[in-house]
Amino acid sequence: MGEQSAPSQDAALPRDKTELMERIHGSRAELERLVNRLDAEQATASGSDGWSVKDHLAHVAMWEQSLLALLEGRSRSAAIGVDQGTYETTDTDGLNAILHERCKALSLADALSLFRRSHEQVLAVLASMSDEDLFRPYSHYQPGDPPHNADPVVGWVAGNTFDHYAEHIGWIRALLARDGPAA
Repeated sequence: MGEQSAPSQDAALPRDKTELMERIHGSRAELERLVNRLDAEQATASGSDGWSVKDHLAHVAMWEQSLLALLEGRSRSAAIGVDQGTYETTDTDGLNAILHERCKALSLADALSLFRRSHEQVLAVLASMSDEDLFRPYSHYQPGDPPHNADPVVGWVAGNTFDHYAEHIGWIRALLARDGPAA
C-alpha cells in the first residue's frame, strides 16, 4: 500500500513539474471529493480487512511524510516513526502493517488533520523544486542510503502522491461498496 523505496509504477512519469503538479492536484481533488462526501460513521467504520477510510487517509499521510524526508535529505524511517533496522529489513506490506497499527487509534479529526497537513507540506517542498531537481537521482537526496540509486526522484514523488491517491481511491470505493453505503 505504500511506497517505501520503489518509484512510481506509472508507465509514463510526468515530463516536467507542470505535468507533475497537474496530476497531483487532479488525483488529490478526486480523493478529497470522495472523502468529503462521507459522514463520520462511514469514515471510521472498519471494513472486512480491518481498514477504515480514516486508516487509508492516515496511511497516505505517513507515506507523504516519508516522501518529505526523502526530498529534504532526512531519515525516511524516522519520518514515519520506525527504527532504521526495521525500515531496512521490513517489506512495504510489513511497514504498512506497522503504520496501520500505530495510526488506527487516531481520531477522525486527527487523521484528517495529518492527511491535509502532510499534503500541504509536500506541496510546499515541491513548489521550491525545479524540473531539474525532480529529475535528480534518488541518491542525490539520500546519499547515505546505499546502494547508489540513479533513478529520478520524480518516480518517488509520483508513487507517493498521485499514484498513491489513485490506489487508495480504488480501495476506499471498494470498502464503501462492500461494507457500507456507496459514496
